Amino acid sequence: MYRVLTSWPEVVRDAIAIQQLFGRSPIGLDLEWDKNGKPTILGLSDGQLNISVPWAEGVPYLQELIQRHPHTIFTGHNVVGADLQVLKEEHIVIPLAQVEDTIIRHWLSNMHLSKSSGKAALEEDAGEKRGRGFNNLWTMASLYTDLPHWKDCRGPFCEGPCPEHDPQGYNGLDAAAPVQCLPALKRTMQLRGIERLYPLHRELAWVLADMREYGVYVDTPYIDQLRADHERDKEALAVQLPFNPKSNPEVLRFFDETYGLKLDDNQEETIRDAVEDAGGEEFAPEELALLLEYKELGNGPDRWFQPYYIGKDGYQKGFLDEKGFIHPHLSFFTSSARMMCSSPNLQNVAKRRKSRRKCECGHMKAEHSGKCMIVGCTCEKFRGEAIGKKIRRAFIAPPGWYIVRADLSNAENRVVLHLSGYEIGRDVDLHAWVRDIAGLTEDMEFCKILGNAREAAKSIQHAGNILEGLQLKYPQELRSPKIKAEIAAGARVVYPEWTFEGRVVTFTGVNLARRAFGDASWANRRAALDIANKYFGRFPGVRAFQQRVSKQAETEHAVRPPNGYVTLSYGPPDDRMKAAQGIFQQQPVAHITKLALLNLHRRWRETGKIRPVLQVHDELIAYVRNDVDPQTAMGWIQQDMEVVNTDGDLKGLLIPAEPSWGPNWRDQNKK
Repeated sequence: MYRVLTSWPEVVRDAIAIQQLFGRSPIGLDLEWDKNGKPTILGLSDGQLNISVPWAEGVPYLQELIQRHPHTIFTGHNVVGADLQVLKEEHIVIPLAQVEDTIIRHWLSNMHLSKSSGKAALEEDAGEKRGRGFNNLWTMASLYTDLPHWKDCRGPFCEGPCPEHDPQGYNGLDAAAPVQCLPALKRTMQLRGIERLYPLHRELAWVLADMREYGVYVDTPYIDQLRADHERDKEALAVQLPFNPKSNPEVLRFFDETYGLKLDDNQEETIRDAVEDAGGEEFAPEELALLLEYKELGNGPDRWFQPYYIGKDGYQKGFLDEKGFIHPHLSFFTSSARMMCSSPNLQNVAKRRKSRRKCECGHMKAEHSGKCMIVGCTCEKFRGEAIGKKIRRAFIAPPGWYIVRADLSNAENRVVLHLSGYEIGRDVDLHAWVRDIAGLTEDMEFCKILGNAREAAKSIQHAGNILEGLQLKYPQELRSPKIKAEIAAGARVVYPEWTFEGRVVTFTGVNLARRAFGDASWANRRAALDIANKYFGRFPGVRAFQQRVSKQAETEHAVRPPNGYVTLSYGPPDDRMKAAQGIFQQQPVAHITKLALLNLHRRWRETGKIRPVLQVHDELIAYVRNDVDPQTAMGWIQQDMEVVNTDGDLKGLLIPAEPSWGPNWRDQNKK
């Protein structure tokens, strides 16, 4: 049954009305604050009585409420990561155990709403703006209440509530919506068995806010030098191009008229795709390869280290503060439950970008002809220096501290093998093991293309675990002449008994063939599939595990890994299978990393000697006081990261952590 609202919910503007909330619980809480982080408006609600008043008028009543009714539960949307931090600066403390944060509950109940897809999901900064899109307050309110949309101004006829025409009315509804949604959210979580995940993520949200506030120290003179080098390199490339590389019309017109190449746009990913479609840089038009090099330079170090400045809206922009710290926002609002990072995004620091002029050995490309020609250098071939390595050197410890870090070893692959029924010793190098199983050697072209035999094995194992090359086919499609010919040629593997939504599971080997041999001819696909099948031949339990995961996604329309998360499964069948498999191996690692981060932050609060400052994928980075021996510090972080699993099929799994220490994030010592 639908209820028609004839008027907006009333918002009381008199601070004395707050006394009517005394003794009631839970109470919705929402603050508005200025560009300096000082609170301006206080909103409180029990779901029926909605109050919004100027901060100065309301704060005495809020303090009296907390003092007289210390067990009151306060609820709000992102209240732990935002509002509590503002209150802390005003010396108002609400115990974390008395906080219900609905963004955490909404996300845990609707993790599928965080999913991103398409080309944007593959770009380096794709995590920058995605993640919270459908975890926002209005999406939650639209699912669990009948409140009209109040979050945006409705134009010239708008009379509020909205942030422009009626900030207090807007604030009052922001306080009301969470407390109205809370019962349904808690009921959903209890029915799905995920209630136990809430306290963990509430504490984690507090820890991440503390890490953001402290920040990460950077080497500003080094960044200045990187910035100067970047501008020089970019200008040198621009003068070689017969068009303005910043002009979309000029770029599109040039390649259309000169080469008959029709580009959709002038974006980096589009240019990269065009280069790859042409067979790589060696075969692509020279101007196209140069344009890609120009695009890959991007904004240089300012992508991560742009100094603070005041924008046209009067608000602070940029990342680098006056003390030399950046303050990245870490959160966990993703469909896989893995951490994300924004402002700036440090999860993939120039992961795909490499210098096309300078080799990893430190010498220029002109000094290479196959092997490096510099006397004493053992470099066998030119490999562009990873831009990410240069960027990571910029992250240093403040005076009186050094950096210690640790990375979980072969984490996702260990999870897959454990869930497939195999016990892997902590000292086993999985990639080297798979290298030997698959018979990969350094002289194989496949291994040379991917760097070495170990990296090739890593690529095979990861690709196989995430169902790379999957194609679902209806039984009648398998009888077509083309597919029958592919099967006969070994260019397609079919699992007749493995089905999903009425379709049969097949694998083409296309992507692996392209990576390994340069193209996806049937012969190359067969060779790629033969190599991959050596892995599955040694570990047949992996295919059985994958079939169990896909069956669960098919029958339950949900993915439920052992740690207790639940992600709804929807969309095209191929995507559902791949997403389910990715979630099953990613969420356990994400969960371990979260527990490790909480362990390390508790150690910081207890000792004051080691402080976590950054989390990147399966890695934790911390600052350690100089009076602590590096061996001791490495022991601490290793102990805190090596969490033994106790949940379901993961019971007994321990993923080893590899610690190191040094003056910056890049240059580290393991002893």
